[in-house]
Amino acid sequence: MRRFLLAIAVVAGLALGLPGGTASAAPLGGGSTFTICFTVFVNPPGITVLRCFTIQVPALEAGLGPGDCPQCGLAVVLGYDPAELKNQPTIVDEFGQGYGLLGQAAISVDGAKLHQSAVNEFIAAARTLGSTKLSARQVGYVDPATGKFDPEPAPWRQQAAAELTKAISLLQSNILKPNAQTLAAATADLDASYKTLAENASVTG
Repeated sequence: MRRFLLAIAVVAGLALGLPGGTASAAPLGGGSTFTICFTVFVNPPGITVLRCFTIQVPALEAGLGPGDCPQCGLAVVLGYDPAELKNQPTIVDEFGQGYGLLGQAAISVDGAKLHQSAVNEFIAAARTLGSTKLSARQVGYVDPATGKFDPEPAPWRQQAAAELTKAISLLQSNILKPNAQTLAAATADLDASYKTLAENASVTG
């Protein structure tokens, strides 16, 4: 298992000693797994927590993290506009479940239903966001032991984050004005984001 950290909310949310938990789906067989974690600011009580999810991929090799920090995970810091979004925990869960289901679909013999369930999770996240705009602020690595964020804007990291935020924006538009082409484009971006992560999660630099 490898650790992949996806940091949500503000950079200040990356701090020491963050409490949190892990939600993991039972492996369906085949492939490997890595862990994707989201940091989220919860107010009240005004604390930052980590939510982690086990994501499956068809194959994953050793080597995640920069050479001097093999335990580090990839991080994408997303921004909300407006910033005071109270439903961050719900959105984090929906993103995590969505990526998790995309992973299960990728290694399943018949993944169509799982894939649709994944898309539905991202649609739910877009609905929860409402008119709030999501953006990718930074990409890099986070050391899970310290919470230290190190920006490393490799193209594939930026690409995966951009594909996610683009998909969410399209889904928000589709909720307001349903259109089959818009939904198809959003789904393609979600698939591309997962594919980018699955193919590069074990690549450093």
